[in-house]
Amino acid sequence: MAVRGQSRARGAGRRVPVHRIMALCLAVAFAMVTTHAAIADPGQLDPTFSNDGRIILRDARAVEVRLQADGKVLVVDANGEVRRYTGMGTLDRTYGGGDGKVQTDVAAIAAETRADGSLLVMGPMAGSVSFGLARLTPGGAFDRSFGGDGRVERASGAAFTPSDVAIGPGGRIYVVGSGYSFESAPMRTVAVAAFASDGGVVTEFGGDGFVQRAYNGTDATAAAVVVQADGRVVVAGWFHQEPRDEDGGNQAMGVMRLTTAGTFDRSFGSGGAKRVVFPDRSYGAATGVVVHPVSGDVYLGGTQWSFDEQVGSFAVARLDRDGTVEMRGHEGRVGIGESIALQGAKVWIVGTHRVVDPPCWQLTRFDASGAIDVQAVFEDFDGSARYARSAVVRDGRLYVAGAADVPIGDTYFLGGVARFMAS
Repeated sequence: MAVRGQSRARGAGRRVPVHRIMALCLAVAFAMVTTHAAIADPGQLDPTFSNDGRIILRDARAVEVRLQADGKVLVVDANGEVRRYTGMGTLDRTYGGGDGKVQTDVAAIAAETRADGSLLVMGPMAGSVSFGLARLTPGGAFDRSFGGDGRVERASGAAFTPSDVAIGPGGRIYVVGSGYSFESAPMRTVAVAAFASDGGVVTEFGGDGFVQRAYNGTDATAAAVVVQADGRVVVAGWFHQEPRDEDGGNQAMGVMRLTTAGTFDRSFGSGGAKRVVFPDRSYGAATGVVVHPVSGDVYLGGTQWSFDEQVGSFAVARLDRDGTVEMRGHEGRVGIGESIALQGAKVWIVGTHRVVDPPCWQLTRFDASGAIDVQAVFEDFDGSARYARSAVVRDGRLYVAGAADVPIGDTYFLGGVARFMAS
């Protein structure tokens, strides 16, 4: 009964349904978390992912992180196992056989997703001297339309050491690496193998689906590949250069562009290839390459070294669609750049910071002018992180996968994935 002389608020004393209270609490909690994430600076962990921004793998080294269109996160480890996580960082047990994991039997070196969310994994095949490709459907089953059972093998041997894979228009697949040619004089080469979307050999690419290309008759090697929307293949690595002095290095960042037939695209650089030299650096190498989807500019990421000081630093270069160098930038910290990820006109380089022992992850973002606007060192996987191997940017978040070699308590920490704020 209401007390006389006091007003009673409308609805006072009514019981509020439990589900409404729970919904309100969840909404408040979500708002608090997202607000916290929104005010975090670029390069800081995103706490909305796996509660603290990190996923620890205690049984394998992570070599690739890739995203599906719905925001699911695919993590590939060096043992060839693929795990899928939700956008919140929890293991998605609907993937594969019901435990969120698939074993491809490929000792993974690199991986790439198709637009439909299927995943291609590349590396040496278990128990074989060949390198192989395994393709999984978006749900984590072997794609039987690829090679008959979801796998394709190709002999490699001493003439071909694969390093990266990319998917082009029509589902054509390119595997790049380093080769060795004896045609005129022994030299290292950029080697590229092409496969059709069903895993068959692309005979119009070099006649047998395989080409080797040198740089102006001198040594060249490949570390990364990307395919343009028009099907042309952009390969990055290092090319031979004459040393500035007897103690100088003889390699420089290099990029070449090939046609769909495997020949040099003569409209790019100098006869289809371009060497990128940093004036104050003795030598360098590119380990990542991306092409801007609108401008067609080519971005190279990797490492430049000062031989006199024995100092390596993250480095980036931008070339226009014709191969003219428009921007170069590097930082002076001791680091080895491994992967590159484009964020509008800015570019992230991730890799290893080597000042501390053990080494740890380093994240550096360069702006359009080549200046650094974000730089962070990350060693926060239970107190350690070692080698950052792979990076991808989407929706203002930077996903990084890598490895460590540090025992934590009674277990041996081997790898991890983290999501950072990118904007």
